[in-house]
Amino acid sequence: MIQAHSLPDALDTVSMKSLDHSDTDNAEGQVRNRATRTRRQGLPMRLLRLFAATLWFAGGYVAFLLRKYVSGKRPLHCVILYYHGVAPDERQRFGQQLDAILRFARPVAVTGQLPHEARNRYVAVTFDDGLDTVATQALPELLERRIPAAVFVMSDLLGQDCTWKDYQGHFLSSEELLRLPHDLITFGSHTCTHAFLPGLDREGACWEIHESRAKLEKLLGRRITHFSFPYGAFNEGLIEICREAGYEHVFTTVHQPARRGINEFVLGRVRVDPHDWPIEFRLKLHGAYNWLPIAIALKRKVVRILRMSGMGGALVP
Repeated sequence: MIQAHSLPDALDTVSMKSLDHSDTDNAEGQVRNRATRTRRQGLPMRLLRLFAATLWFAGGYVAFLLRKYVSGKRPLHCVILYYHGVAPDERQRFGQQLDAILRFARPVAVTGQLPHEARNRYVAVTFDDGLDTVATQALPELLERRIPAAVFVMSDLLGQDCTWKDYQGHFLSSEELLRLPHDLITFGSHTCTHAFLPGLDREGACWEIHESRAKLEKLLGRRITHFSFPYGAFNEGLIEICREAGYEHVFTTVHQPARRGINEFVLGRVRVDPHDWPIEFRLKLHGAYNWLPIAIALKRKVVRILRMSGMGGALVP
């Protein structure tokens, strides 16, 4: 489980020390700009990450064999994946990814308990934002294979057009949510307005976290016990607010396996997209991209040291 004191350093978004941090005016824009830069890095960066993931997987497999040899048991391994949308031309590849999940792991719901004996690799599927393609493109593939999923939605944006430049469509409406099969789909909160929570004061953050749960429970007639942080941005104060609001699990975008199964309060997830290469997707299923938080934290520390050296006028020659 990700320890609370290390949460800001583990983030792959803007790091925040507290809810009332003074340098948060442009934080949301920084998150979006960083995501755009990541997409533009293109093939070289993607290949570099794939190479690093392959090395991580190889080292992890050796460690797995050693642990199995020493203890005689297979360690528990649960990966939680998160998607955003599935475009019509991506539906076939999404279905192929679901087939890979069935081939290499056992799909579980985020509300489920894993067996005590760790005989299988477990995978949970989640969707952030509640885009309409979850119902039109993803759901039929999930239904065909009976794979459960969790959908995190914004209570005040239901049915509205999505104005994000990289997506054409709308957010799921109240009627569309109610039509989703409740035996297969778990609903969770993604705040009221998709707010960048570290940029709000405590009162504003509390409203987004508490009110979204209350509105969704009233609409759906069921308890809402799961929460996903917009932009993957969170800190210790926000986690405590989620505890106070009565959530049982909160989900981040930090690449971390759920080592005790879906029994932890803070759960990391791995981003996947229908256009992932098959080898990328399989490595993600095996947790091979879990090196990313370490690399990001190391990069931040190096940048911090260089900045401090520059301020002191004593850069290393």
